[in-house]
Amino acid sequence: MVVSRSRAVLKNVAWLTCGALVALLIVYLRRDPQATAAPNTVTGKVEIAAQNNRSGYDPLSLAEIEQAQKIALNEWQSKRGKVVENKAVPADAQLEFVKTERHEEIQAVYNKGTWQRRADVLIFDYAKNSLVAVLVNLSTGKVDLLDQARGSQPHPTDRETLRALQLVLDHPTFGPQLRGEYQALTGKSLTQASQFQTAGFVYIAEPQVDNAAVLRSCQQNRCVQLLLSADNEWAVESTPIVDLSNGLVVSLKR
Repeated sequence: MVVSRSRAVLKNVAWLTCGALVALLIVYLRRDPQATAAPNTVTGKVEIAAQNNRSGYDPLSLAEIEQAQKIALNEWQSKRGKVVENKAVPADAQLEFVKTERHEEIQAVYNKGTWQRRADVLIFDYAKNSLVAVLVNLSTGKVDLLDQARGSQPHPTDRETLRALQLVLDHPTFGPQLRGEYQALTGKSLTQASQFQTAGFVYIAEPQVDNAAVLRSCQQNRCVQLLLSADNEWAVESTPIVDLSNGLVVSLKR
């Protein structure tokens, strides 16, 4: 699971050398966007070259992703009922598409030789603080299954990661501390978030490890821990933990 892999990476931060951590960040940041189908940091839309005539085991085309997301969003909005907007989250990020990919069918379906095109669409609803999983049948244009689960946390999108970093930089205490680290490492002033190379991972608090503030925020809420490097060379010691559900920086963990 993504959460398990993310936790494993974070647990190993203590013994990673500076060079190894930077290498990890570079590999992450250069990952193939088709492998994750994650929205970009500016538009929230998936940027994958459109390819037609997809079938069988082919990954979703851009057109299929957009179709699946539209169907999933319409279905969820028709069922979620009246909600109060989460004021800690930007208006255009209340419903975040966190993953859209081709649905893996059971072997018995594949054995038939042909099958319907279906897509798994994951939406994080910040107003309800819950993950919504929608199975969209692209062949029929309908939803085959919709499920909602609190406490389930998929990998953060690029847009969520950027928002987490900006919350840290805007924090009255942690922001100056992080800028100070950047200055000490590079000899330069930090003026914008893009000067960092940033990787974000889901963070779920553990009673044996985390303090009270982290435990309050990161057992049910959508929390992200950031790994930062500067100038593609220097690993930043601080690994901030941000509660995106409440727009709070809960720790500048080291």
